[in-house]
Amino acid sequence: MAFRLPSNICQRIRGGASLGFDCDDGGNVVGGAFDTGWGGGTPYPPPGYLPWNRLEVGNGDTYGFYWPIGREAEPPLVCTLMHDSFEIYPLATSLESAARLHVASGMECDEWIELADELHVRTDDCHPADVDVEGGEGDGVPYWGVRRADELLALDPRSPSLLLRHAIERIATAPPDFDAAEATIRQALEVLPEYTSAWWSLLQLRRRRKASPALLFEAVIGCLTCPLAFGHSDRAKCLRWLRQFDSAANADDVAHDPLWQRRERFRAEPEEDDFAAYAEAIEAYHALGMSVRAVQLRVVCGELMAQQTTSFLEHAKFTWRGFWEQLRDDLIRAGLDARLEAISKSPD
Repeated sequence: MAFRLPSNICQRIRGGASLGFDCDDGGNVVGGAFDTGWGGGTPYPPPGYLPWNRLEVGNGDTYGFYWPIGREAEPPLVCTLMHDSFEIYPLATSLESAARLHVASGMECDEWIELADELHVRTDDCHPADVDVEGGEGDGVPYWGVRRADELLALDPRSPSLLLRHAIERIATAPPDFDAAEATIRQALEVLPEYTSAWWSLLQLRRRRKASPALLFEAVIGCLTCPLAFGHSDRAKCLRWLRQFDSAANADDVAHDPLWQRRERFRAEPEEDDFAAYAEAIEAYHALGMSVRAVQLRVVCGELMAQQTTSFLEHAKFTWRGFWEQLRDDLIRAGLDARLEAISKSPD
C-alpha cells in the first residue's frame, strides 16, 4: 500500500493533467518527490507532504497534498508551505475545495482557474464579490484575507484552518460561545489530528473554562507531541503546566504518560538530557501501543534538533542519518510502512 489519491484526481492525472507525479490503477501515487529534509536533513516539511509542480510561489513555498499520519490510504489535505515561519498551513480538504476557495477569495484566480479547468473543477459559481476581501490583514482570516471564516466555510466545511478560525471568532463574540468553539476545534482535529495550532487553541479555551484535569492534560500532550510546523504553541508554558499535573487527578491519563513521567527533565531550551528523555518517551509510547504518537514525537525531536547549534549536535553525537533511520524504524513499528515512501529520499 502507498499514498492514495482520490479516484477523480487520479483519473485526471492519468488522462494527462499534471501535478508533478503519476498514479497507478489503484490510485496510489507513483513517481512523486515527497518534500522534506530542508536545511541539511531536518523534518521540514513533515514527512507526508507531496508538493505540486503548479502554482509555485517561490522561495521554496509550494502547494501540495499532505496525508495525516496513519491516513495514507485516505484523501489528502491541500496545504501550502510558508518558508518564513517554517510552517505548513492546512488550507482545504480537497483540491476541488482549494481551487474554489482561492477563486472565491480572489487569490491568484487565473492560475487556480487554469488548474481547476484542467482537473474539471467547477469555479464559475465562485465570485470574489461574494465575500468581503477588503478586510485588513490584522483583522481578517489568516491567509485568505476575508473578514470572517464563515464567508468561506460553505465551500469547504471541513477545512482545518477555517474551522479553527471560526472557533476563535466564536470565542470573541459577546457573549462567547465556548461550547460551539470547542466543538469546532474538535472538528478541525478530527480532520488533522497533528494540527498543533488547534491543540493550542483548545488548551487555551479549556484553561479559560477551568476544564477538568483530564481535558487539560489531553490538550497539553497534543501541543507537545505534534509537529512545530503545524502551527503555534507556547512550548515553555506547556512544559510548565505538564509538571503541575497531579497523577492522582486522573491516574490513567497522567500517571502512565511517558512525557509526564519524565516531566522534570524537560526545559524550554532543551539540553542533551531533554533529547535522551524524549527518546525514552518515544520507546514508552511504542510499548503502550501508541506508536502514532511515538512517530509524531520523533518528528518534533527532529524539529527541536534543527534549532540547535552545530556544536550542540556534534557534542550530542547527533546525525541526520541516524534521525531518519530512527524515524523509519518508528514507522515500521507503528505499521505505517506506506509512509516510508515519504522519507525514502530524505538526505542521508
